[in-house]
Amino acid sequence: MGSKNLKSLYYTASGDLEEYFDENFSQGVGRLVKKTHADHSYSTYLYWYDVGQVRFQSDYNAAGTLVTLTAYDEAGNKITGSNPVLSQSINAQSYTSSSGTLYKYPNGVVASYSNFTVNYALNIAVGGDYSLKFSAAQFTSSNPPPGYLFNFNIKVDGVLVATVKLNSSKTFTSSDFINLNKLSSSAHTLTIQWTNDVYSPPTYDANAEIMGLEVYQRP
Repeated sequence: MGSKNLKSLYYTASGDLEEYFDENFSQGVGRLVKKTHADHSYSTYLYWYDVGQVRFQSDYNAAGTLVTLTAYDEAGNKITGSNPVLSQSINAQSYTSSSGTLYKYPNGVVASYSNFTVNYALNIAVGGDYSLKFSAAQFTSSNPPPGYLFNFNIKVDGVLVATVKLNSSKTFTSSDFINLNKLSSSAHTLTIQWTNDVYSPPTYDANAEIMGLEVYQRP
């Protein structure tokens, strides 16, 4: 949902749950990052730089499937043809190099008991703006601390482009679109790095697993 932590959760009169970034953006309130409706459908928001204008609004159904993606220019005008195009699907086990102790399981799952880094070959045929999605879950029957989220650093060619906090339940849940910025038409290296392992036996033990990397070209 972005590189900032969440600060505030509010229920609206209509029953929507609104989540805001941890930032003093306007009168002590951060920008809206996610709105969840009573039927469990939801929308997420990515912004133009450090301004209040939404760049991408992603609308999902209750099952977490992307229904519509709306893009806006910096003036707030809707850009037509906003649906992202899947550019590359990557099996999480197809990493070119790694650090940390990794385990491979069926359905392309990569798991670890401690922090890890995996690097993937990213082949961009047409230069443009790209985003990443992948799924994460808690590995093993152990439980992470209450409220814990996996912290992943996302890098392209060694440069940090995003830090995201993802689901830590025992059911795989897809991330929102993660902005990879503008990529040239060439070979790149995509890095996913888990950074916040917790091991506090016998109560808490965070263990991460990932799967299903998808790279999208944005309009």
